[in-house]
Amino acid sequence: MRNKLIYTVTGLLVLLGVLACSEHDKYETSVVKQIELFLDDEGWAVNTGASNKPLFVYNADGSYHANYSSLYRFQLPNGSYKIISSTQSAQIPQPDNLNDMVVPQDPEAKQKFDVSAPVDYASPFDDALSVRMYTRTGVLRLRATDKKSDRSYTTVRAVVSTPISGYKVSDASFVLSPMEIVCDRATTTGGVNYSEDMVLFETNSSNEAVSIRIDYLDKNNAVVQSKAIDGKFAILPNQAVQIDFSLNNENEPIIQDYTVTLLPEEWTQDEITPEIPMKIPEGYIYVNPEENLETICKNLMADASVNEVKLFLKAGESYALGRQTDMPKSLYIMGEKPQDGQSPAYMTMGNMSISTDGATIDGYFFENLTIKVTDSDFFKFKNQYFHVKDMSFKNCEISDLGRTMWYQEVNAPLAQVLDRLTIDNCRFYNLDHSRSGFIGLSTKQDAPIYNIVMRNSTFHAKDLT
Repeated sequence: MRNKLIYTVTGLLVLLGVLACSEHDKYETSVVKQIELFLDDEGWAVNTGASNKPLFVYNADGSYHANYSSLYRFQLPNGSYKIISSTQSAQIPQPDNLNDMVVPQDPEAKQKFDVSAPVDYASPFDDALSVRMYTRTGVLRLRATDKKSDRSYTTVRAVVSTPISGYKVSDASFVLSPMEIVCDRATTTGGVNYSEDMVLFETNSSNEAVSIRIDYLDKNNAVVQSKAIDGKFAILPNQAVQIDFSLNNENEPIIQDYTVTLLPEEWTQDEITPEIPMKIPEGYIYVNPEENLETICKNLMADASVNEVKLFLKAGESYALGRQTDMPKSLYIMGEKPQDGQSPAYMTMGNMSISTDGATIDGYFFENLTIKVTDSDFFKFKNQYFHVKDMSFKNCEISDLGRTMWYQEVNAPLAQVLDRLTIDNCRFYNLDHSRSGFIGLSTKQDAPIYNIVMRNSTFHAKDLT
C-alpha cells in the first residue's frame, strides 16, 4: 500500500510538471474576425467557392507567415503583422520576404495587377482588418484606321519602351528601370483592322510616359520598315489609352496624325491633340529619341551605299552621339526648329576626327542644337588626311569645351585642309582652353583653315590663358 501511495504521488507530480511545462510553452492566439476589402475604393469580395486567397500575412520583419482566404475568419499568434491583398494571388511570390518582393512587368503585356500597400495589423485584432487594393496597371490600345491595305508586310510589331519594369510591394512603389515590351500581331489584311491591347504598369503617378515604335515585318520575319509614333504617352491606372492612327500612310516617316482617347466609355472622353507635325528636310533621316544616335551615325558612315550622312533630331529631346572617329564622308546634324516653349534638341558628344585619304568632301554641319562636349576637344586629329570644304555651326549652344574646337597633329604639309569655318548665331559656355587656342592649328606643318567667319556669336570662358 505504501509503495502504491508513493507511485501515485510521484505520478501526480510528473503530471503536474508536464502541465506546467505545457502552460509555459504554449502561445496565445487571437482571431481575425472582421475583414473589409476594397478595390479602387469600391467594396470587393471573393466569390464563394473561388480558389483565390487574396490575403498575404507577413511577420513584422517582412518574413512570410501565411496566405488566407477572405471568406473565413482565421487565427494568428499574438503579435504585429504586415498584410497585403491582391486580386491576383498567383502573381504574389511565395514565400518571399515582403521587403525583397518585386512583381515584374508581364513581358507579354496581358496580365492586369491589383494590389494593396502593406497594412500594419496587431493583436488582439479588435478592429476590422481593412485593406484597400488599387489597380496598378492600365491598357495601351493601338488601333489602325486604314481603309487601304499594304501587302508588303504580314506582321505588325508594336515595340513599347516603358520606364517601369516592376512594382515593389513593400513600399507600394514602381521600379524605374527602362525595358521594352514587344507584341507581334499577324495581319492578312495589310494592316486594315489592326488592333493591339497591351497591359502595362501605370506611369502617371511617377510622372513618366512610354514611347512607341511600329515595325513592319515580311513573311520571312524581316523588318521592312519602322515608324515611331511621335510623342510620349502616360499609362493611366485602370484606364485604356487608345491611339488611333494610320499604319499605311506612305507620306509619314514618323506617325504624327493620330488621335488619343481615354476610355472606358462611361467616363468623359478626352481627346489629346498631337503636336504640330514635324517637317523633316529632304534627304534627312529622322532619329527617334529612343534610338541610339551614336550607332546610327557609325553604321551610316560605314555603309558604302551612303554618300553623306544627314540626321534630323527632335526639339526638346536628348541624344548621345558619342565619339565619331575617322569619318570618311560629310555629316549633317540638324535639330528641329523649336516651337514656343520648346528647347532645342540636346546632344552630348565626344571628340570627332576625319579621314578621307585626301579626298575632298563637302563638310560638317551642325544646326539648331544644344551640344555638351564630354571630351577636351571637339575635333581632334592625329595624322589623318582630308580636305573639307565647309564646317558650319548655326544656331547652336555649345558647353563644357575643355580645350579646343580644332586640335591638330599632322605629319605632312597640306594633309589636313579646311576651306571655311563658320560660326553663326552661336553661344559657347564654360570654355576652358587649358593653355591652348580656341582653334589649335598645327605649328609644325602647313595645315590651314583658309577662311574663318564668326557672326553674332558669344563666348563665355572660365579660362582663356
